[in-house]
Amino acid sequence: MFAGLIFRMEPFFHGHDNQDQLVKIVKVLGTEDLYAYLDKYGLVLDHHFQQMIGTHQQKPWKVFVTPENKHIAVPQALDFLDKLL
Repeated sequence: MFAGLIFRMEPFFHGHDNQDQLVKIVKVLGTEDLYAYLDKYGLVLDHHFQQMIGTHQQKPWKVFVTPENKHIAVPQALDFLDKLL
């Protein structure tokens, strides 16, 4: 919700279903942290999801800053968002 507010994209992670939503999230947050989370809690991601997700690097929040949202997406807000997610 916070990302949607500061980047003026509601919702920020908009998927057509749960699977698509997961792909949208991973394309922004990256796969490294997802797999670390899964390993930490002993969770196994279905092979189908692994193929859908692929491998992605985390995108820096600044790539979502536009002239329309730069007054809201200040460094402190981006730092807070990073810590939330």
